[in-house]
Amino acid sequence: MPDRTNIRRWTWMGVLLIVAMAMEVGLMGGCGNGAQERGGAPAGISAFPHATKSASGAVLYSQSCAVCHGEQGRGDGKAAYLLYPRPRDFTAGTFKIRSVTKGPPSDGDLLRVISEGMPGSAMPAWKGLLSEAEMQAVISHLKTLSPSLAQASPRTAIVVPPEPMVTAESLASGRRFYEDAGCISCHGAQGRGDGSAPGSLKDEWGFPIQPADLTAGRFRGGNSARDIWTRLMVGMPGTPMPSFSDTLTVEQAWDVAHYVASIRDRREGVDAQPVVTAIRTETLPKGPWDPVWGTMPSSVVRVTPLFARAGATPSVTVRAVHDGKEAVFLLEWSDSSAESQALRIQEFRDAVAMQFPLGKTPTFYAMGMPLGPVNIWHWKADWEADMTARADVENAYPNMAVQVYPASKGPAGEIGDTRLHDPAFRSGRAVGNPMSADERKSPVEDLYAEGLGTLTSQPPEQQNVLGHGEWVNGV
Repeated sequence: MPDRTNIRRWTWMGVLLIVAMAMEVGLMGGCGNGAQERGGAPAGISAFPHATKSASGAVLYSQSCAVCHGEQGRGDGKAAYLLYPRPRDFTAGTFKIRSVTKGPPSDGDLLRVISEGMPGSAMPAWKGLLSEAEMQAVISHLKTLSPSLAQASPRTAIVVPPEPMVTAESLASGRRFYEDAGCISCHGAQGRGDGSAPGSLKDEWGFPIQPADLTAGRFRGGNSARDIWTRLMVGMPGTPMPSFSDTLTVEQAWDVAHYVASIRDRREGVDAQPVVTAIRTETLPKGPWDPVWGTMPSSVVRVTPLFARAGATPSVTVRAVHDGKEAVFLLEWSDSSAESQALRIQEFRDAVAMQFPLGKTPTFYAMGMPLGPVNIWHWKADWEADMTARADVENAYPNMAVQVYPASKGPAGEIGDTRLHDPAFRSGRAVGNPMSADERKSPVEDLYAEGLGTLTSQPPEQQNVLGHGEWVNGV
């Protein structure tokens, strides 16, 4: 298991005012009537299911897949520039996860990836959101976008032999073959993805690629020893991960698979994505450190970075309570440093967001979709810092010289207090842009979205989500 000593944690509590309602709240779940009561979808907008049961594969693909993969399947959707690894280009005919030794993946392979997702990447699991019939319809549409899929003859998956028992001897053997087969050069001596080769590795398209951290507990092709055995025998096309079918015997591959499975993180939340349920209580917690939180059940929710990087947060621990009128959430995650400023382009603040669909059915996890709007609460560490003292560009660059706006006060060449600048030159504040506000009433921004590129801050009078975040030393 990875070393998790000397780590730190941000704690966040968000409060939502809800009118007279007993509720169960799920992370990425709905707020029911409470969302509409506090703003929710603008007037005239109705929330509908993301697709009907009779929707064609093309419609389902356009609604759920094109935002990343692009309408023509070239991996150039609206969100593609934000993602690493990049979304798959179906037209290129190269697919990482397959159970066949040659050619493109089988329909069964495609169904599994769509259903289970690719943990550790931005590809989500659609199981529970799409029926198997709908996923099969999407696969049929993919074949119209990918010549290699359309022209492929029926393919049979590699035969996986019966799995042997795991013993101390087989694990020792697996460790030895892990080294002898060269796994150590990419994945490192402890399997953390820190071997000698990573800096020079590139995928088939020339992009730098990082070997998997085998201890993190989430493998894109599946976490079981059977899945790992298949990856060893088939490889991962398009990546430096080769097939070891000519290097390892069947038995040796099982030993390596069992060894790799033995070092992965098996903590709660790694393999399961729980539903977060708000517990009803007569007295709501007064803050992040209220002892009542210790009596409330917690759920470990796994999270995935949109841009794969070392040290990414693997999971968030969530607790939730309500009294029928107010709901309170406690979110905790490990963070080795506090990033509470975002004044320079190279700075990235700490933040966390919760998304709630405004209809009765789940919608697209990345900011919703047309006719599937969402409400998003976004806590920002720099806004939390602003609650004490508002920071602006002059705080990052105290010695900078600028041309002073008319009617501003202060010596020539100095910025002075930006709140005293002529309002005509402060257009953001004039239109109510929360980024330009002189004072923060809450470190949480209340937002509405109907898909990528539509994220909109709720009007100032509807900004009624409160919160507080703290970063503390230790676990």
